[in-house]
Amino acid sequence: MKTLTKILVCLLAAVSLTAAFIACSDDSNIDGTTTTANVKDPAKTTLSTTTAPDQPTNPGGDLENNDDGSLEIISGGENNAQSDQMGRLVYWYDQNWNGSTVQVTTVKAEKGVYEFAFTHTGSNGFGMQLFYNPEGTVNGDTYDVSFKIKADVDASMTINGETVVLKANEEQTITYTVTADMHPDVTDYLYGDSVVDIQFGVGQNLETTSDIVDGTYTISELVCTKK
Repeated sequence: MKTLTKILVCLLAAVSLTAAFIACSDDSNIDGTTTTANVKDPAKTTLSTTTAPDQPTNPGGDLENNDDGSLEIISGGENNAQSDQMGRLVYWYDQNWNGSTVQVTTVKAEKGVYEFAFTHTGSNGFGMQLFYNPEGTVNGDTYDVSFKIKADVDASMTINGETVVLKANEEQTITYTVTADMHPDVTDYLYGDSVVDIQFGVGQNLETTSDIVDGTYTISELVCTKK
């Protein structure tokens, strides 16, 4: 009888220990809420991501040359802008080719804002120029072009063959429609051959001629939309 009692006591003790173990391993709290273990399955872990701010839209939807969405700016000629350097802004500055010497002091592209600054000696209505053709442009393509331009000096310049008068520190919005008529193998260029075709003065082929004006020029919000 004593032996049976001992066996029953041992069984009751074992049952109590098992119940206590199950209670301790349960995720449920006394108040009925559930506690989630602070251990994540690496295969199910979602990494936190940050949404990048909106970047400027590249003109014509062509290649984004810089990390911030700006077009790359290079030094070259109009023929480069019409052939091997499409999709980039190409600037040309006179080095005594037509009686003037231009010293470019600033060329900068940042978040779709393009800044150019220069000084010069001599007199030349087209001593500093800027060209652009969207990637893949062919003759006969028609584009709606728009951009904003500002200078820190009073200046007259030529944009797509037309004279534009700038007042110091007053921004202007330029819009026009142009049909590409490029001739990259020809060296006797005509104003307006490229989709964006800018002379920072008024050239000698027009009725009114005015010299380029030393200063800082800023171009922004450049968009070329193919029609």
